[in-house]
Amino acid sequence: MSPTFMRWLSQAPWPSIAVEIAADRVTAVEVRTRSGGATVRSHAIETLSPGLVKPSLTSSNIADVARVSRTVVTAISRMAGRHQHVGLVLPDAAAKVSLIRFDAVPDRAEDLRELIAWQLRKSVPFDVADAQLSYSPGARLTGGGREFAVVIARRDVVAEYEAVCTQAGVKPGVVDVASLNLINLVLAGSPRAGTDGDWLLVHVEPDYTTIAIVRAGALVFYRNSLTPTESDLADFVHQTAMYYEDRLEGAGFGRVILAGAGDDSRGADALRDALSARIHHEVEAIDPRAAATLKGRRHIDQATLDAIASPTGLLVRRRAA
Repeated sequence: MSPTFMRWLSQAPWPSIAVEIAADRVTAVEVRTRSGGATVRSHAIETLSPGLVKPSLTSSNIADVARVSRTVVTAISRMAGRHQHVGLVLPDAAAKVSLIRFDAVPDRAEDLRELIAWQLRKSVPFDVADAQLSYSPGARLTGGGREFAVVIARRDVVAEYEAVCTQAGVKPGVVDVASLNLINLVLAGSPRAGTDGDWLLVHVEPDYTTIAIVRAGALVFYRNSLTPTESDLADFVHQTAMYYEDRLEGAGFGRVILAGAGDDSRGADALRDALSARIHHEVEAIDPRAAATLKGRRHIDQATLDAIASPTGLLVRRRAA
C-alpha cells in the first residue's frame, strides 16, 4: 500500500493541479488522468528569494506570506487549467515522519489514533495536542502486528502554507510532504515496485536530505536530516545500507533512486557516482515520465524533472494505491 498522508479535506475533489512550496522555489504541475494514463499538461517553476521559506518542525516557516503567495499566483497562472482546489506539497523538514509498531492493533480507529498520538509524545518536540496527525498502514509483522507510517506537523506551521495558497486564490484540498510523493511517483510509474523487492530513495534539497526504504510498497525506513556535504551524504547512505542489511534483513536493493540533486547536472552526476561507489549499486535519477507523459516536451533537463517530481507524485498517487 502506498503512503497516503495528511488528507485533511477529503471531501474535496481530487485535484488536477499541485503546488509544492520548497525553500528555494514554488513548483506548480497540472496532470490529467484518463484511462490511457496520466499526462503532465503544464508545469511552472518559480524561484523564491533566500529566507522566504525556512522549513522547520518547531518554528515559523514562512517569513512573508504575501510574497510567497504572489509567487504561487505566478506559477499557477501558467497552468492550462483553472481549479479551486489544489494539492499542496510541503518540505519534508516541516513535518516528522515516524514508523510505529504495534504487536496488537486496536479494532477501533479512534483507539488506534489515540495510541499513535501517545507514542509520538515521546519523540516530537512539540505538544501533540497542537499538531496535525495522519497515518497509513505499513508492513505486516510476524504474529499479527503491524507497522504504521505516521506524519505529524504543528497546526500553525501547516496553516502558514495553507494561508499562502488561500491568498493566491486556491484551496489546498490535500496536503502532503515531498518525499512521500516521490515514493508514490515511483510506485505509480513502476508496477513491480509495489510488490517486488526493496528500493532506496535519496532525496536531496538545499536544506535537508531524506532517505527512505520501501519494501513491497510499504515504507520500512525513513530518516530526515540537514543536508550534509557530498562525502558525508555518501557516508549517510552507506550507514543506511548497513542498517538495512543488519536490522531490516535486507537482501539487496532492486533500485537506488536519487531525487533533487540540484541544478548543476555535472554535480548531480558526480553525486550519483559517489553514492554508487559507496554502496556498490547503480544510482538512477528520478524521472516523472515513468508515471506521466509530458505533453509537448521532447527534451527536459534533470533539474526540471527533479522539481516537478513531488507534485506529480501527489497527483498520480491514486494509481499507486
